[in-house]
Amino acid sequence: MRMELEQEDRALACRFELVHGDTGYQVRFSAGGVQPIERPFGFELPLGARTRSVIARIEQGICTRPDLQDVGSQLWNALRPPGVFEAFVKLEEQADETRPLFIWLDIPPEAEVERLPWEALHDEMASSFLGTDARYCLLRPPPRGCPPALRPPSAEQPLRVLVVIPEGSGLQVQYEWNNLRGVARGMGEVLHLGLVEGRVTPDRLLAELKASPWDVLHYIGHGEVTEEGITLRLNQETPEQGDFWMDAGTFANLVQGQQLRLALLNCCLGASPSISRTLSGLGPHLMRAARVPAVVAMRYEISDTVSIRFADSFYRELLTGGAPGHVGLAVQQARRSLRINASGDTVRGFITPVLYLTPGCERLFDIRPAPERQRVAPAPARPMLRLPETLVRSLRHGRLIPVVGPGLHRLAPMTRRRNVEAPVLAPTLGQLIHRLAQECGYPEEEDLLLMERAHDWFLALLLARVCQHYQRNGQRYELIESIQTVCGHAEPPAPLQQIATWDVPGIFYLHFDGLMEEALKRARKLPRVLNRVEQSLPGEHAEPLLLNVLGTLTHATSLVLSETDHEHLCWERLPHASLEVVDLIHQMGRGFLFLGVSPRAHLVRRLASLLEVGEASMQGPCFFVSAAATEVDAAYWKPFNVQWIHEEPAAVVEELTSRLEKQEEP
Repeated sequence: MRMELEQEDRALACRFELVHGDTGYQVRFSAGGVQPIERPFGFELPLGARTRSVIARIEQGICTRPDLQDVGSQLWNALRPPGVFEAFVKLEEQADETRPLFIWLDIPPEAEVERLPWEALHDEMASSFLGTDARYCLLRPPPRGCPPALRPPSAEQPLRVLVVIPEGSGLQVQYEWNNLRGVARGMGEVLHLGLVEGRVTPDRLLAELKASPWDVLHYIGHGEVTEEGITLRLNQETPEQGDFWMDAGTFANLVQGQQLRLALLNCCLGASPSISRTLSGLGPHLMRAARVPAVVAMRYEISDTVSIRFADSFYRELLTGGAPGHVGLAVQQARRSLRINASGDTVRGFITPVLYLTPGCERLFDIRPAPERQRVAPAPARPMLRLPETLVRSLRHGRLIPVVGPGLHRLAPMTRRRNVEAPVLAPTLGQLIHRLAQECGYPEEEDLLLMERAHDWFLALLLARVCQHYQRNGQRYELIESIQTVCGHAEPPAPLQQIATWDVPGIFYLHFDGLMEEALKRARKLPRVLNRVEQSLPGEHAEPLLLNVLGTLTHATSLVLSETDHEHLCWERLPHASLEVVDLIHQMGRGFLFLGVSPRAHLVRRLASLLEVGEASMQGPCFFVSAAATEVDAAYWKPFNVQWIHEEPAAVVEELTSRLEKQEEP
C-alpha cells in the first residue's frame, strides 16, 4: 500500500522542544499552527539512582528490553504532562499506518538531557516503542541556529550513493556492501553505487566526492568519542603510519560544498553527545557546516549484525517501500526490523540509529520506478497440475511450514522467460561442489564421478565432505570466502521469490546462501530470523519466522558446512531446538511442506523428528514434493502422515502461487 505523502503539507506533525524555564526544563509542544503549550518537563534531573543505573546499562550495551521500556516510558510520560497529553492524543487520533504522525524531538545539546535515550520513547498504554511503530515517524530537527539546507531538487538522474570503506576496520564490510549491491540490482537504472575502499585518506575521499555529484555518502567504519568530541576513522597514506582520526568539524568541512542530500554514518557513536559539550555528534556538524539536509548516525556502539540489517532494510524501504524517497519512514522501518530480530547483545540496536532531518525535506528523494523492460512473448500455457485439495487448503489457512532446500536452485523455465538480462544465478550443489573440490584438491575423484547420476541427498553429503577436506589445515576462512564469492552476488531463484509471497507462519531454509531471506525482503516481509536452531528471540512474535537451519553467509559463525558441523547440528543442537522453533511446529494442525529437499537426506529426517506422531498427535498432514521419490522412501516416512506429490518442485511452487493469488478453492 502506497502512503499518501506526496505533499509534505498534508503530513501530520508535532514538535516536542525542551527549553530552559525558571525552575528547570520546560516542554514546549506545538502542532498545526496552534499556540504552543508549555509545561514543566517531569523527568528526574539529576537522575535518581535507579534510573541512572538503567541508563548506564543501556550505554554499556548490557540492557534488557524491560530496561528500554522503563526509561522510554518515563521519558514519554515526562514529555506529555497534563495539557500536552490531551493535545497530543487529539492529534494522534488522525494518524495511522497510511498517514503517520511525524514527531520532532528538539533536544538541546546539554549533556544531561542529550545523553538520555530518546529513541527509546515507549507508550505503556499501547505497549509500543514510538521509534518502531508504523503510526509514527520519530526524528530530530537540525541544531538550533543552523542555516537552512537547500531543498533537494527532483532527481531526474539516478540516485548516486558513494560507499566509503576505509581498510583495516576489522568489520564484516563485505556483507553490507553485497546487500547494497543487491538493492542496486533490483533498482535497475534508478540507483548508482560508487565505492571508495582500501586506503581512504582525507585527500582521496575529497577527490572522490568532487569527481561526481553524489547524493548520498554512506560510511562504513569506526567512530570514537574523545576529549575533543566525535572522531571518524580514515587511513593514513601507508599502513605503517596507522589510522587517521578526523574530528566531526573537520569531516563536515571535508564534505562542504558537495551538495550531499543524505549522509549515513554506519559507525559506532556517530550520534553520541560530545564530552566537550559542543555540538552533539556528527549529524549536527554536517547539517550546520555542510548544510546536509539529512543525516543518519549511530548513538551507541553498533555490531556488525545490527549495522548490516539496518542498512539493508533502510535502503529497501527508502527506494522501494510504501513511500519511496521518505527518509524518516525508511529509518522507522529499519528500526522495526532491528527490533523484531533483536536478541542478546543486539537488544539495544533499534534505538541506536538517530535521524537528523531538515523540516520540509521529509521526501528527500524523487524516487521513480525503473522503466519497464521489453516484454517477452508469454510461453504457451501449461496444463494445471493435479494437487491434493488438502495441500492448497492447508497452505491457504497457514498450517504449512515450507522446508526449502537447494533443489529449487535449478533454473526453472519461468526464470528464463522473465529475465531478459541474465541474472547472477544461484549455483546448484553440484556446481558448488565442483568449484570447492578443484580449489582444495579433493583427492577422491570417484566421488565426483558419481555426482552425474547421484540424487540430492548424496550431493549434500559430498558437499559436507569436500568442505571438511577444504578446512583440514585451518583454512575455514578461505572456504567461507570462496563460498561468498560464488553465492554472495546471486539472485534469489524464481521459486524462492514465489514462496516468499505465501502467508505462512514460518520457513525452514536448508541452505546457507541467505537467498530465502533476500526473497522475503523483496516481498516486503520482515521475518524474524534465526540462524541457529537453538537460538531464541524473545519479544514480538512477528511472522513469518525464518530458520536458516545451516546458518547464513552474512553471519559466518553460524555456518554449518563440514561433516563435523552437520553431526553437531543433527545430534546435539536439533534435540535442543529453541522454544520458538518447537512452538512453530506444534501449533494445532501444523505440518511440513518439503520442497527442493530429498526424502533420503539425513538432515531432513532429523528435522522430521521434531514433529509429533502417534494417535494423540494434533499434527496436520505433511506434503513431500519429489519427482524421484520411491516406495522405499515412502516406507520410512509413513509414520509422519506424509502425502506424496510426484512432480518437479519448481512447477508445484508456481502452481501453488497461482492458486493462492487467484484465491480459488481447489
